[in-house]
Amino acid sequence: MEFPRTIETVRLVLRRTAVADADAVFAYASDPAVMQFLRRARSTDISESISFLERNESVWETGDTFPWAITVKPDPLLVGMIEARVSDHGVELGYVLARSAWGNGYMAEAAQAVVDSAFGDPDVFRVWAYTHVDNSASRRVMEKIGMSREGVLHRWALHPNSSGEPSDAYMYAVWR
Repeated sequence: MEFPRTIETVRLVLRRTAVADADAVFAYASDPAVMQFLRRARSTDISESISFLERNESVWETGDTFPWAITVKPDPLLVGMIEARVSDHGVELGYVLARSAWGNGYMAEAAQAVVDSAFGDPDVFRVWAYTHVDNSASRRVMEKIGMSREGVLHRWALHPNSSGEPSDAYMYAVWR
């Protein structure tokens, strides 16, 4: 499966990330509120964001992982990221949004655009995502884009910014 390098919506541009996005990535990746439910530790140095973005530049070539910067038109500044990971006949979504962009519906708009793009491939029949059981904002995004909660994944993942113990997650999916 191949995703477009750029996806446009009414208000957003999803584009490939670049090392030039490091300041914006570090700003959200060092914010405890943003990173609370993510599986990555909060960043403490911008060099971590630079390394992360350098890795993102190469993963597009593998054909199974597609990270985009989320920008709000007409500003090219990254306000978050969304990633599609291809597996067999499905796609897993992951996403993060800077606190300054919360509450505007941007993530639901970006996620819907990626789901629509995924379902443009006739071999893709399922898109899924999971979230920490306490992450109500992420659950709302999934529900807004038509995903249904399929169940609880018990002791699914470590979230180093909220607990040292494995936490439960809700699995959501949309299919055709």
